[in-house]
This record gives sequence, structure tokens and C-alpha cells, in this order.
Amino acid sequence: MKSPLQKLNSRLLKIEAELSTCRGSVLEDGWQTQRYANKMRKWDILAQEKMKLKSEIEEYKNYKCSDCKEITLCRYAGEILVGFCDNCNHPIWDNCLFND
Repeated sequence: MKSPLQKLNSRLLKIEAELSTCRGSVLEDGWQTQRYANKMRKWDILAQEKMKLKSEIEEYKNYKCSDCKEITLCRYAGEILVGFCDNCNHPIWDNCLFND
């Protein structure tokens, strides 16, 4: 089973691959054509989705469990309780941020 961060990363890779294929060119598609407009619209939507996914990925941080000292990846949502340890199910608080 994939973690939420792995799902976001795989979705980001798919969007980046699709972005590289839908970049339009005036030489290929002509200027002021429907095909060029559709490519540019799709590129804009995908670029916005890419930036949204990147910001979601940046919200994930490594936290160290105060009970078992294992490092757990959690998404910080601005609350005191960030999540629970994957190893011992102990609550993880926002002051347990792990810095390399």
C-alpha cells in the first residue's frame, strides 16, 4: 500500500510527463488556432495542478516519536497533535519535528 506522500509524488510525475507532451508551439500548431488554444489551456491547468501538488508535498515533515524514537512522516496541519506513530501508535506533537 502506498503512503499518501508516495501517491502525491507519483501523481506529480504523471503531471510533469503530461506537461512535457502538451507544450504548444506556434510553429507546430499555428498562431491563433483552436488546437494551439486547447494545448495552452491544458498546459495552464496542469501547471496549476503541479504547483498545488508541490505545496502539498512540502507540508509533509519527519517527526520523531517521543516514545519509541522512530521517525514518522506526517502532514502538518497547524495543530498541536500532528498524527500518530506508525510503529507504536503513540501521538506525535508538533514540537517533535526531526531535523537531519
